[in-house]
Amino acid sequence: MVSELSAPSIKMGLLNAHSTNNKLPWLSEFIKKRDLMVLAITETFLKTIEQAQRLCKGLPDGIQVHQQPRNLEDSGKKSGGGVGIASSNELESTRVQLDKSFKSFEYVAANLRHKEWDRPIKTTTVYRRPGYDVIPFLEDFKEYLENFFENDSILITGDFNIKVNDEKYKPATRFKELLNRFGLKQKVTKGTQKKGNILDLVITRNVEIADLSVEETDNQKLDHYAVIFNACPTSKDTPKKRYIQFPEITDPPRKQFKDREKQRQKKKQKFFLKNDKVSSETDHILTLKLSNMTWNVSQRLKKTYPENGSF
Repeated sequence: MVSELSAPSIKMGLLNAHSTNNKLPWLSEFIKKRDLMVLAITETFLKTIEQAQRLCKGLPDGIQVHQQPRNLEDSGKKSGGGVGIASSNELESTRVQLDKSFKSFEYVAANLRHKEWDRPIKTTTVYRRPGYDVIPFLEDFKEYLENFFENDSILITGDFNIKVNDEKYKPATRFKELLNRFGLKQKVTKGTQKKGNILDLVITRNVEIADLSVEETDNQKLDHYAVIFNACPTSKDTPKKRYIQFPEITDPPRKQFKDREKQRQKKKQKFFLKNDKVSSETDHILTLKLSNMTWNVSQRLKKTYPENGSF
């Protein structure tokens, strides 16, 4: 498919399935109807290898799936979750996995490459459980982002359960600051949940996005909408912007203020100690100079009035 992009694009989708186990025929039809080459899926609810195999068999022919079930140890034994990337065999698809998992979010990653692209899109699908502190997630997500190189074509999709549309929601502000410092752009601007919040995100760097739309599905069991878009990597020759490394995140902000105040007091103390030392040295020098001046005056007076022995 060719769109308003500089290279051949692929049509992609993002969907919170809230269990693929009971939606396989509908999910297969969803992919066919929209002619998707890639579907990023959150909340697959897959637990066993058999369920994962059933998902692969239930999707249209020529579709392969990389999936990651929820780690029950990290999630406190709570079921659900799980993420997957379903992609057409027309794309070269390679699973990528770090040596560690993150307790604050689930992810699955794959390098996807069209035959006419000069480099792959490094694709990640993320699910962050709602109701958990955002600060540990920001720390973990920062660590995850540090695994990419500056010129990588990055596409991160998923259900982040962070209301990025709420300007008064401080976790959303800090999340957007994190993305900005890594040169990442969030592309979804319309509510992806029936309550109107933007929770399902498309985040990119060195990836062109076109024709992005948020679409309501015909499945009444879903409370999230689907995000549909075309994507391709930017050319390797495209100038890159430098991004700023994100400083360590500490919470609450009060601790940052106290730390800065301590540093300010230390500098202030050093300043006064230094000035006291300078003042003391200056007084000593002045005293010596005054003593020398007094001795010199005394010697001159003796020469001028030798008969007066009081000098």
